[in-house]
Amino acid sequence: MSEGKKRSNEAAGGQPQKKPKQTKSGWHARKHTSDKAIPVGAIGIFATCDAGKERRAADELTHLLDEAFTRLGKDHMGHSQQQQQHVAGDGAAGKKSVDALLAAEVAVLRDKRKDRFKRHDPNVRGTFFLEFPKEDDCPSPEEVAVNIAQHVRETQALPARHLMRMLPVSQTCFVAAEDVQAMAAKLAEQHFPSGEHTMPRILDTQWQDTWECAYHAAS
Repeated sequence: MSEGKKRSNEAAGGQPQKKPKQTKSGWHARKHTSDKAIPVGAIGIFATCDAGKERRAADELTHLLDEAFTRLGKDHMGHSQQQQQHVAGDGAAGKKSVDALLAAEVAVLRDKRKDRFKRHDPNVRGTFFLEFPKEDDCPSPEEVAVNIAQHVRETQALPARHLMRMLPVSQTCFVAAEDVQAMAAKLAEQHFPSGEHTMPRILDTQWQDTWECAYHAAS
């Protein structure tokens, strides 16, 4: 704004206009994401990646998740492979049904709003969250993460350049003390059940001796 226009604006009773604050590029980007926060109750994979490569890393993880879902008995449409084989085994009618399924699959792949895994931006560089679909027979994030790790160990290959870590998330809640305590109690009862006839669970300590030897050697 020129000096003359600024003075005339102030003389007319208006407030002087302030320049908008500039922010660093990339820190506040909201492009190509469905939400800026992780929805309460969502499950999925929280991942870390190279800073600035969140979109490419999300594509890499989406590819890994699609393959893992297929290995676990889920096709790309979100239906079990047993259902697809049942439809395909009905003769000519089955062939038409398969053709219809393929056409529907192509339509879904073209529609970005119907992607199976929704990407959410936690507003921290180098991180993102992929939400799993809300389906009754959807595999758990832990099962999918283990399946990917086992497949990478068997093939000795990881088709991901920018993806770094995968953290399966099976429970999410609002950031409040009472909500966190309730969720923690639920998870504790699920993984460490209590009762008279409950067998005690022994944690894996196979690396304890190695850590103790390394500590004493270093000291």
